[in-house]
Amino acid sequence: MKPSPIVPSAAAIQQQLQPLADRCVQCGLCLPHCPTYRATRHEAASPRGRLALMAAIANASLPASAAAASLQGCLGCRSCEVICPSGVAYDSAHSLAMALLPQPLSRPARLLRWLLTGQQYSARQLRRQLRHYCGSALQRQLRRWLPRHSHLAALEARLPDGAAIAPRPARQSATQPIDRVLLFAGCSSELLQPRTVAAALRLLQQLGYHVELLDDRYCCGALHRHSGDLTTAATRRAATLAPLAIDPQRPLLLLSSACASELRADHPQPQQIEEIGHFLQRVWPTDRPLQPLAWRVLLHTPCSQRNGLRQGHTTEQLLRRIPALQITTLDPQRYPCCGGGGLSQLTASPTANQLQAAIWKAAQGYHAIVTSNVGCVTQLRGRDAPPLYHPVELLAAALDCDH
Repeated sequence: MKPSPIVPSAAAIQQQLQPLADRCVQCGLCLPHCPTYRATRHEAASPRGRLALMAAIANASLPASAAAASLQGCLGCRSCEVICPSGVAYDSAHSLAMALLPQPLSRPARLLRWLLTGQQYSARQLRRQLRHYCGSALQRQLRRWLPRHSHLAALEARLPDGAAIAPRPARQSATQPIDRVLLFAGCSSELLQPRTVAAALRLLQQLGYHVELLDDRYCCGALHRHSGDLTTAATRRAATLAPLAIDPQRPLLLLSSACASELRADHPQPQQIEEIGHFLQRVWPTDRPLQPLAWRVLLHTPCSQRNGLRQGHTTEQLLRRIPALQITTLDPQRYPCCGGGGLSQLTASPTANQLQAAIWKAAQGYHAIVTSNVGCVTQLRGRDAPPLYHPVELLAAALDCDH
């Protein structure tokens, strides 16, 4: 029997939180970069306001429950970390503070988180769970997140002949050795982005890689950490990283930039863990051309890629390899977040909805929105938005398979 994970006490968490929160000098340089502060103009919705509350919680002068609304409203975009002159580790401090909240999620939100990260269920079984919630708000939320088949058909109709995204068998090259990679689909990608998983497999196989898929039984633990369940987050993160110890030379590729940022944080060799677009941009063969794709796409760079991984231009550089593809990049100063970060999709944050609507408006007239994070895909799906695609789907569609 495996030993039960050690649950840190409230006193131990407060002790860790104190120096992190005290590092903030309240200069306010973070304010114009914080999406929730920009939307509300409330000090409690700013990074320095939340850190002041965290400091009070750490020294026991304020009960954690009194700061629940402020802490839960954070999108976790980490824009404040990038700009902070004092080097405040805001994301770490926020996670510790969330762990001190009593039952930070409502029952429907906890159930939704469990469904999306439940390792006991396959993606097909998760779909069946929807039948148990017909007519409920939870049912409607999950259905909004699921891929729209009409959008998928629209993509295939616009692709050049012979460039459908369906996965194809791996093809070995006589001149290129087969390298081995681990592909982390994520605990929810097979449910919410099944074609992204298929496209990534096909793309890597066609480039000569032997792929071992870590499927929806694995989880990076991000949703649990965001909601204050540090023990479960650590357990799931460790289980996902365990295969790397078997072969330290084999890279772990992740479809979601948020998962990549989450797993790189505590790993002694973070270079072994790569967001798949960053990996492809680095290793793409110079003699492997792509077919033209005459689309106008709006490129959304997730906060986790821009602020967590610090790889804000990787996806654009990769997609510019596709001839005829017209790319417009969303300005991060004007559109700092899609609203899908942290717990916003589980708590129905009004600010998140406002940020979502702004991007939907900007996307009118484009064939698609392209983004590299599953949370952003689910946040931006909706009737008012064009189709949502991961960069690997466009690359797989444009790959010259007859080369």
